[in-house]
Amino acid sequence: MLWFIERIFSGVEYTVIKANSADEALTLEMQPTINIVILGILTLKKDRFGFLREIRAAARNTPVIVMTVGDVNYLEFAKQLGVVDSLAKPIDEQKLIVPIQNVV
Repeated sequence: MLWFIERIFSGVEYTVIKANSADEALTLEMQPTINIVILGILTLKKDRFGFLREIRAAARNTPVIVMTVGDVNYLEFAKQLGVVDSLAKPIDEQKLIVPIQNVV
């Protein structure tokens, strides 16, 4: 999924910073230059929503877009945790670009 996101935003005004784990992502998310987080729920190796809870516990209001394989229950729970949008895979470019443009 990381390659897909990088491909979509290469050559656009956005810079993609990748994280290969939830811990790495949390460290990166604390940087003031991070404007949005795109989160693949199934790629996390810990509690699927632990990452969202940790961001919110740190009082960060960084907008988060969640992607998953289409489990509606996960998408609804993610919205309760304050994500700005949730997308079910497979995701086409427009489905991803529009919510990012609405937030950034």
